[in-house]
Amino acid sequence: MTDRGVSESQRNQILGQAHSETFLKYYISQHFLVDVQAALLGQDSISDMIEEIGKLCLRRDPDLPKRLTDSQRASAHRHPDIISAEQAKVELQKQISLAHSNTRSAADSPEGIESRRLCQRIRAMKLREERAALAEALRRYHSTADLDHMVAQLKGEEPPSQILAPVEHAIANRNWLAPTCSSR
Repeated sequence: MTDRGVSESQRNQILGQAHSETFLKYYISQHFLVDVQAALLGQDSISDMIEEIGKLCLRRDPDLPKRLTDSQRASAHRHPDIISAEQAKVELQKQISLAHSNTRSAADSPEGIESRRLCQRIRAMKLREERAALAEALRRYHSTADLDHMVAQLKGEEPPSQILAPVEHAIANRNWLAPTCSSR
């Protein structure tokens, strides 16, 4: 029994399983953070280090791009294939509006079916271009990222701060404040 307060038969009934093998095979983690090599060789365990290495994949750089900005998305949607497909869609919709009195009758027509397929194709092309743009943004980020900054973040430390140059303000009475604000 692996659950507190739940017997093996109750767990099988709750999960809708006939046998416990399914639970043991698919639900219990197969990854162990135990230093088996040290135990077998009679050495001191380095399980703390093994656990930290295991947690590295859970840490993520907060500056890492997670999604495209609106301008990046719009740029991805300006792909020539997408533009031509959208123009074809507009032309097809004009044909449908001339040939059919309402959208319900147009839906089952060959033009309506073609229009739906074209919309699906446009959505797929946009998604493909967005994914490619995000992959490019990630590649660009990793090629220009400051290694010391990333290492400090992975260690959970405060990244080294950048020294800001004093700011000169056009308003004279604000010049005394600029050096104090930029030195923080």
